Amino acid sequence: MSGFDCACAVANHAAMTLDDDLLAMPAAIAALLQAAKVEQGAPTAPLDAALAELERPPAPRDGAGPARKPACRHLDRIWALAADGPPHISALANALRRLDPRLEWIQNPNYTVENLGVHYIDNYAYSDVMSPRGLLYSDRVALGFLLLGPGLHYPDHAHEAEEIYWVMTPGSRWRRGDEAWQPRDPGSLIHHPPWTRHATRSGGEPLLAFYLWRGALNAPARLVD
Repeated sequence: MSGFDCACAVANHAAMTLDDDLLAMPAAIAALLQAAKVEQGAPTAPLDAALAELERPPAPRDGAGPARKPACRHLDRIWALAADGPPHISALANALRRLDPRLEWIQNPNYTVENLGVHYIDNYAYSDVMSPRGLLYSDRVALGFLLLGPGLHYPDHAHEAEEIYWVMTPGSRWRRGDEAWQPRDPGSLIHHPPWTRHATRSGGEPLLAFYLWRGALNAPARLVD
């Protein structure tokens, strides 16, 4: 029996409020992280930290409930785009689609209409599946999804937490520090060490990306010049 199966058995024995849709998400995330561990140059410490959290009995957070943002209108298109991605990406998108009615989609309090404009705020959201504020509780990692509408520029920002992104839809470009913009295909892994300045642009289609944060989970990103 795998560590994840053991965790599920313990959770069921404890009579937690778990079901197939909820359990499918950590299983899909664990498969993605395991696949990433064999990639050359993939940072192993954050992957191992997240996998260790996923092996614990899943702990639904009290008071967690669904909430939507205007950007969620792009999700129907996201499902179609992500279905054509690599197997681990399409499986994760399918787990997200099943769990989405129960997720809280939120926005960074540092990002406002005043500093980014109405168009940005209406086309941006994220949801923590596992974190101190996520549907599943963890105080060690944050695992979740970033959603951007088509043609959106997520400007330079930085944060104390280490971050890994996995791109889940086609057509986006990413920049780190002073590097040139790079197109990233579905399945691409992008690593940002702490305080690394980075930016993202979606193309003609909406962007979905899965993220892993480790360290300083309660310190949100801030825009930088």
